[in-house]
Formats: sequence, C-alpha cells, structure tokens
Amino acid sequence: MKIIILSYGPSGMLHYALDLVNELSHGNDIYLFTTEKYVEEQFLFSKCNVIFISPNKIQDIKMKIDIINPDIIHITAFHYSLFVLLFFLKKRKTVYTVHDAKSHPYSSIWKNIKLKILINQYTQRFLYSHVSKVICLSAYVAGQVNMKYGITAPVIYLKNEKEKFKQDMNIDIDKKINVLCFGTLTAYKGQLFIEEFISYLETQQASDIKLVIAGKQNSEFVQKYSTLSFVHLINKYVDDREIFSLFSTVNIVLLPYTEVSQSGILALALSFQKMCITPNLGSFNEYALAYPKLVRVLEEFTPEIVYHQCMVYNHNDFDLPKRYETFYSMLLNDK
Repeated sequence: MKIIILSYGPSGMLHYALDLVNELSHGNDIYLFTTEKYVEEQFLFSKCNVIFISPNKIQDIKMKIDIINPDIIHITAFHYSLFVLLFFLKKRKTVYTVHDAKSHPYSSIWKNIKLKILINQYTQRFLYSHVSKVICLSAYVAGQVNMKYGITAPVIYLKNEKEKFKQDMNIDIDKKINVLCFGTLTAYKGQLFIEEFISYLETQQASDIKLVIAGKQNSEFVQKYSTLSFVHLINKYVDDREIFSLFSTVNIVLLPYTEVSQSGILALALSFQKMCITPNLGSFNEYALAYPKLVRVLEEFTPEIVYHQCMVYNHNDFDLPKRYETFYSMLLNDK
C-alpha cells in the first residue's frame, strides 16, 4: 500500500505522524509530508520518504501528491489550508485524525477569536464532509464528534514510540520521586493547581519528592518558584532530542488539566511506562481502564491526594494493537 502521512506543525502532532510512519512502514510504501525541516536530524524512524512542504503552497503539495499517486492520504493535524487542499483531493481516499473535541482556550483574546473563526462547528463540518473517513484517538472524542456532527468515527488509540527520539541531549535530574509537569502552564493546563501543589509540598517538607516543571513559563512564575529546592524548573521549550532523557529520568507524570478531551503527553508518558496522575476529565478514564497500574484518575484532584498518590507509584508493561493498516484496507474496499 502506498500511503502519504500529511503532517502540519511540530510537537505532539508531529510525534503522532512519526508514530504512524514507524507503525506502517513495514510492508508499505510511506511518504511523510512535513512542515518541519529538522525531522531527520532529531528523530529516528523506519524507512520512509521525507518530503518537506510549505502549507500555503497548496498547488505544490497537490503536484507532489499527484506524482506519488498514493492509495491513502492520512492527514494528522488541522491547518486552515486544508479547506482548499481537500477540494483538489476530493477524488482521493483521505483519512483525518481528530485530536480533540474542542479547541483549547488561550489567555490571548485575539488567539481565541482566531480559533473561533478557524475551528467551529461550520468549518469542522465542512472539513469532515470533504474527507473519506474521520478517526479519533479516544472513545470520548469519537462520542463528541458523533454528538455534534452525526459522524460515527472509528477509534484507534495512539501508539507512541519512545524509540523515535534521538538521545543526543541529556537532562540531569535528582534520583528522587520526580514528578513531571510537562509544557507551558496556562489556566486550562492547571497552573493554579501546580501553585497549590507547591505550597502543599512546602508544608509537608517533602524531601523525597522533586517537582519537575519542563516548558517555557512566565517570568512571575519563574521568579516565585525557582529558588525552591524541591522544584526543578526547565524554563525553556524542551527540544525533542531532550524528550528521551527527560521522560526516562522522571517517575510520575502529572496532568493537572481543568478542561481537556485527551492528551498527547499522557500517551508519551505511557510509552515510557510512567505512572500518570490525572483528574477525571475527557478520555483519561479510558486509559485508566486500559492501563490500571499506570493511569490513576482521581475524582478529587487535590494537592493532598495527589501527594499521597505520588508516594505509592508503580509501573506495568503495556502494548497496543496495530490496526491502522487494516483500517486503510477497509477504506480502500469501501465503495
């Protein structure tokens, strides 16, 4: 089977595209269309033809697709240029992965306005109607898509391949119970909880736990917490080459979201077999059912309860089925 994986943007969306490449490259002819020119420098992946694209050069992308003439085009992330590109691809079999049931809120009013314009029920309905199939990464998101748009989307859980990360940059962290909060903290990502958690750790004089906060944070947050001995701030964008070292070093990944459908950070942590502590939101319960020794969903997500969960962590092996190739074959035979 000849498959194009069409990937827009860095970070989690790119990781998902690379996971698909690794999963599908055995026995298939894979082409990765990516906007990120550093891919071959920072990642290890199976045999694949990497083609760099500019998302706004739609005619150029179409020409490259026509030359390859793929059986399937799998679009792994949203980009506004898709509204035009899909018009040119309407005679081809296309798959679109829905990463979330709703857009994340930002602190910037302008960003939220742009999101409302680009990602709303009308634009998403247009997008879903112009692809051959929509798939979701959790039953929760699939349920939201069905409820809002009447689309029954199959669920294929994300398989995150930790082996894809090149390991040429190391992060040195104390060998304690290291609890990781990954990414830039915002209101919906639980900044208030993290501040309360730090205060609670201070009252407990928790010498066995170190809270690792990795990601670019605002200056007020850094100034307030950088001097605390039990807080380890990695105040920068974490390079993909540092991912392996970071997740190998920590013991627990904390996901203190206030609203979310699903999280690529959770899947990333599971690929390193790290225990995850989450509130009862979105699809987290699905992962708790699949990996009961790794994912702990807390009905009461308080600093005290989270702290005691951190003190009794454990881990377990897991595996995920390879279903994408079967799914593509079914789509090709779908008349």
